[in-house]
Amino acid sequence: MVYMKKKKEDKSATLSAYEKITKKLLSNQLDSKKSLDEKIFSKEFHMSRTPIREALIMLEKENLVSRDEGRGFYIKQFTMKEIQDMFVFRYLLEAMAANLILAKNNEGDTEELSKISKQTRSLIAKKDEAGAIAKSFEFHEKFIEICENEAIIEALKNCYKKLTLIGCTKYILAGDQSCKEHDEILSALKKRDLKQLKAKVQRHISAARNRAINILKDDLDRWYFSP
Repeated sequence: MVYMKKKKEDKSATLSAYEKITKKLLSNQLDSKKSLDEKIFSKEFHMSRTPIREALIMLEKENLVSRDEGRGFYIKQFTMKEIQDMFVFRYLLEAMAANLILAKNNEGDTEELSKISKQTRSLIAKKDEAGAIAKSFEFHEKFIEICENEAIIEALKNCYKKLTLIGCTKYILAGDQSCKEHDEILSALKKRDLKQLKAKVQRHISAARNRAINILKDDLDRWYFSP
């Protein structure tokens, strides 16, 4: 009984560490050129190094951090091909999920998407770039959750995390233009127009890809990126 309680506590500590480190990763609070120091996290989170290390291993499996033997864990650096592949993955899967989303969508879903879009604009106005990027991907998370297909949701959420990580050092979403594209997706969803919904989703992802690639080429030193 004591053993089971200890095991549950260990699992809870690991999950807590995972959530806290993930939040730091996706809000640009960590230096991509420095190792992820277990000692620092342990002191900051007031927990032993064991759950910290287990959390970093979880993030390594998600391909958000990488391990350099003998030097520890680092924020994952993505090649240009990996970034392009992620956008192709989104382009295909989000559009293919459109018919499921349209079938499951209700008024509450569209209201929530509208709310997220407004919050994104508010963050843009406040020049909170990392917050705006995270909120923009929250729009896509909510959008894809409507389909109620766990395999699709899990795969795309992992992709969104990676793209948030890549983008959180510089605002790649072109501000109001990205929000405008979200509103066009929302409009097609409200009209229940499948052809238009797929087209708007694909157009938005293509535009987001072009914006990201152009900025990556112009400003490599500030990105979680290796050529």
